[in-house]
Amino acid sequence: MRARLRERVRAEVPKFELPALDLEGLTDGIETDLDRNLAGARDRIESTFDARLSADQRALLDTLPERTTLYDAAGFDVAHAAYSKKLGVDRDPDAIAFVDGDRVHTSRDDAHTLTHEAIHLVADDDFTKFFGAAINEGVTEYLTARALEGDAAGRAELSSAFVARKAAYPDEVATIEGAIERGFVDRDLVERAFFTGDQVARAKLFVGLERAGVKMDGQVAKDPAMADVVRTLGR
Repeated sequence: MRARLRERVRAEVPKFELPALDLEGLTDGIETDLDRNLAGARDRIESTFDARLSADQRALLDTLPERTTLYDAAGFDVAHAAYSKKLGVDRDPDAIAFVDGDRVHTSRDDAHTLTHEAIHLVADDDFTKFFGAAINEGVTEYLTARALEGDAAGRAELSSAFVARKAAYPDEVATIEGAIERGFVDRDLVERAFFTGDQVARAKLFVGLERAGVKMDGQVAKDPAMADVVRTLGR
């Protein structure tokens, strides 16, 4: 924990050099919000989606603290600008966190944000390519809400998130929830397609969302020949 706190101090106060600062002994017995909420995110995801997670995904969750960097506002702007440049997209000024490879970068340490990003971290690598960014965010936030609903502290965090900022990606979440409520897809199918990368599950989810009238902007939707193959597999 001391090493993580030292990293946080340097990330949050980039103008200062801290070679002489000795944190040894000063952090003993102190649990920060970041430590507590990362542990909570790991526990909630593992308990809620236990049957879906592979050993590799569990290993990512178990090492979540070492994979997470918390920035101040200025530091996050720099990190996210570099990430956006790498992707070749314009930077979203409203972004508060992102996952790059096996690392979580965040400007917030609340349970809602960290659970959302941790779910991104363990998602199947090809889910976004297959379905597009909007569906990816909608499913991620839908699963985040399910994980947070599992205990009192999580429900309180989820409630405060809705009150404060109407939760993340409300339209995208409504799309996923609507498809489930109308019976075009089910919760089990969504989880299998998102976490396991099962090709049949992904195809069935694609077909179900398409029948529900959901617009997708992933590689499959953009390639008519590929879409026909997926439809055949998903019937």
